[in-house]
Amino acid sequence: MKSPRTFSLQNLNLTQLSSSGSLHFIDVVPMLGSPENPDSFRTLFERVNTVLDATETSTEPTLVILDDITTLEWIGYSALATTRFCRALRALCLKKGVTFLVRHHLAMPEEPGTLFRLLYQMCSYHIDVRPLSSGRSGAVSGEVALHAGPSLPPSTSVKLIPRSVALQYRLTESGVVFFERGSSRGVL
Repeated sequence: MKSPRTFSLQNLNLTQLSSSGSLHFIDVVPMLGSPENPDSFRTLFERVNTVLDATETSTEPTLVILDDITTLEWIGYSALATTRFCRALRALCLKKGVTFLVRHHLAMPEEPGTLFRLLYQMCSYHIDVRPLSSGRSGAVSGEVALHAGPSLPPSTSVKLIPRSVALQYRLTESGVVFFERGSSRGVL
């Protein structure tokens, strides 16, 4: 019998990270202009570039997270303009050797929209997070799978996790715990 793999992420002290210079939070909405303005993303892009330039001398790995890109579409920015901004940000991150992560919510998973399809074409990896298909459980919050994206380089050592063997996770008060199917206490 295989022994279960359990991964745990503990709470991060964001205040401490921010004061040490390890975390730079950029609030997107106040920096953007009108959705009708074709240059509305320019100020935001320049701000991200400035932060990355300031952290270039750090030996620590850098991660840029574009959290909930679907909000931009919901407030009126076109999928094309949003995708162009994302492509520019991706190119900047590739140039500077920075990992770039985009979080996108699917309102209707059965039929992904234009923004999702455009973003998917530029991704190296696609992390698929879903609730349990059987419904809510007290012991399991959902499942996570890792798929190769169209832009994945041919030689990679990252182990992909297909949907058929997706890791399950449980949200707790102190973080999140990942485990293989059927290996959590209280789950048959």
